[in-house]
Amino acid sequence: MKETKENSGLKKICQEDELIRQFGLYHLGRLGPTEEQRLKDQDNIRTKMRTLARLLVRLNEEELFSHPLSHFICPKKIDLVAKTAKELYQDSGSSQLGISLGHYTKQVSLLKSSLCLRRQDYGRKQDAKEFSEMFDAEWKGKVSSVANRSKRLKAMNKSELPSAEDLVTLKRFLVEKNKNSNRKEHTYIC
Repeated sequence: MKETKENSGLKKICQEDELIRQFGLYHLGRLGPTEEQRLKDQDNIRTKMRTLARLLVRLNEEELFSHPLSHFICPKKIDLVAKTAKELYQDSGSSQLGISLGHYTKQVSLLKSSLCLRRQDYGRKQDAKEFSEMFDAEWKGKVSSVANRSKRLKAMNKSELPSAEDLVTLKRFLVEKNKNSNRKEHTYIC
């Protein structure tokens, strides 16, 4: 993990939070053996982990004490997670972030369920299962659809103007064409 000014403290969160670590390991495992992994792919996974860390930081702003991500993957916190994810992507101006946070949150809830099953912690596994069910039922309406609509509207309203160089070139072409057509008219009149 890289520590940068923009990502101050996120490296530590990624290293210390069990679910974020498991999320990273899961994605690294999907890349195959270390010798086959590309640096670009590893960087992409670090970016995903930092995104989850940002979500966790924002979630903890609503709490009296700092909690791990697993604390928020329960049915009581689904509304807070959805609201926070929506605020994060709206603050950043990136609809894609809202869509990505949905994918990451779903994966994290499945990972929590898996970890709890391995530990035979059936109470927390049930929390993760119920969170996943509520996620499937509500996330699209609260976050994903809104983000997708914003993304489509942004694309529709995007006006792509030609560059100044292209406009100058077009002007020269039209002026030259106009001169040539005027010369031809004068040639036929004589």
